[in-house]
Amino acid sequence: MKNFNAEQFKSTLKETPRDSVFIFDDIDDMLSSWELLFNTALDSNCPWRVKRVAKARKPPWLNSSVAKQLRERDRLLKIAKRSQNPADWESYKAARNKAVSILRRAKSQFFKTTLEHNKNNPKGIWRTIKSLIGVNKQQSIHRLTIDGHNIVENKEMAEAFNTHFSTIADKLRNLLPDMLFDTTKLSNFVRSRKDESAIFSIPSITEREVTSYLLKIDSNKSTGIDDISSRMLKLAAPFIAPSIAKLINLSFSLNVFPSRWKTAKVTPIFKSGDPADVTNYRPISVLPILSKIAERHVHNALYSFLSENDLIYTRQSGFRPRHSTELP
Repeated sequence: MKNFNAEQFKSTLKETPRDSVFIFDDIDDMLSSWELLFNTALDSNCPWRVKRVAKARKPPWLNSSVAKQLRERDRLLKIAKRSQNPADWESYKAARNKAVSILRRAKSQFFKTTLEHNKNNPKGIWRTIKSLIGVNKQQSIHRLTIDGHNIVENKEMAEAFNTHFSTIADKLRNLLPDMLFDTTKLSNFVRSRKDESAIFSIPSITEREVTSYLLKIDSNKSTGIDDISSRMLKLAAPFIAPSIAKLINLSFSLNVFPSRWKTAKVTPIFKSGDPADVTNYRPISVLPILSKIAERHVHNALYSFLSENDLIYTRQSGFRPRHSTELP
């Protein structure tokens, strides 16, 4: 992103014929064509580059004063080793102790400042705590053991994870006893509150709503299979909102949700135990960011309908705004 020209990217988007995607009859073809146009415009202004990382990043608390003291410590250690002079060893020990003291203060101040900065951001706080206690990042998976056989090929391991994650719900369901769900109470509850003329429907999404949803997206949100980042979507919001609104409204009218918006990138996250056992992993699924716009719009419409018709249980607190169980 070093030489990325945002204004040139916007100019390219402005000239991109996005309406051409609607010549197709199939919603999946429309979306694939839209993604191709967007990524082509992005690649022409911000092409992919393969860079070699020379060395790992230094810790964020390792500032210039700390680094200077560490260099001084190392310099005095070399002198002491060469001379074997007691006075030089004393100088080294003093520099070493000073370096330890400065490093501890810098590290303490860094975490104190970071926690204060993220006091209203739970995700940021947990990220800071994990780095403080030394929780390692996800390690590469080199081997799985399935039915006594070792698997080392990436494709075979991916298929093993896919089979496990896609069947685990059925396996757990089979362990439960058969239960008949009586909907009588629920039906009576709804009839007692909802007017018979009230019918739920999803309203068309407007260009303004699409723009608003796009601008509210977290810039650090992970990308889905379309490889379109939230940062680029926010930057392009005024130019792509009309075509996105049209795509979503067509999806609603055709009663077809695009297949790519239902396809997630799944990452197996190790929990504990034997790393070669697939049951010791949990899946993290990441859907394309654009799918979240349609999802949010449907959520808002349904929530409004339930609220207006008094169909939400009074003691339901989870997933409701201004109903948090946290104390102010």
